[in-house]
Amino acid sequence: MVALWLLGCVPDEVTLNLKLANLAPEGSIIASDSSTHDVKFAPGLVVVHDDTVSLFTPGAAASPELESAAEDGSPQAFIDALTGADGVYSVALLTHEDEVTYEAAAMLPGQDGRRQITGPGDAFVSVAFMFGESNDVFFANAEPLPLWQKGANAGDWTSSLALWDAGTERNQEPGLGPDQAPRQAAAGDGEVEGGVITAVEGVDANGYVYPGVADVASLVAEAPATE
Repeated sequence: MVALWLLGCVPDEVTLNLKLANLAPEGSIIASDSSTHDVKFAPGLVVVHDDTVSLFTPGAAASPELESAAEDGSPQAFIDALTGADGVYSVALLTHEDEVTYEAAAMLPGQDGRRQITGPGDAFVSVAFMFGESNDVFFANAEPLPLWQKGANAGDWTSSLALWDAGTERNQEPGLGPDQAPRQAAAGDGEVEGGVITAVEGVDANGYVYPGVADVASLVAEAPATE
């Protein structure tokens, strides 16, 4: 790998092990009625792609696939749309179980999901997963991460993640909203917002508070062990 770096060569193929962990303490969301709720992640997806692919654009309307993942915690529509698409090398679940819905596989505090990803050296990586106690807030990296850059691009990728409001459903208080995934009667329930994707930096436009990303999530890439 040192020789590759010295020569400035990009390898034909790079493999990394990706680990997403829920670091939040139990009951860390304290609602206005004094009830406590766990931070939960919906099943996410990890995409290895070229520089022509983007899961979303800040300031633009969310795609139907992103809307489904951000509102209802199901990335299946996203997976279906991206699998085999131009510029996409692979699409996989990033969760602790091989289940696609929030109801079947919410990632609770202390749990983690692992996935091995492989792609050409000039590929990029994007991840996205729903913040469970919300209407349409999700974690994702806005800028695709280079799979390899001047050596294996392993390390802590947490700082690349941010919280985003999909702008598709009007927000309610985290932990109490009746149209949020843990409490909604059916997928898609909730008041349509018709907005655009915006960053959530601690507080949303309605004044609702969200945790700091690094306080609740960890995303780490590691080079596979060699024999």
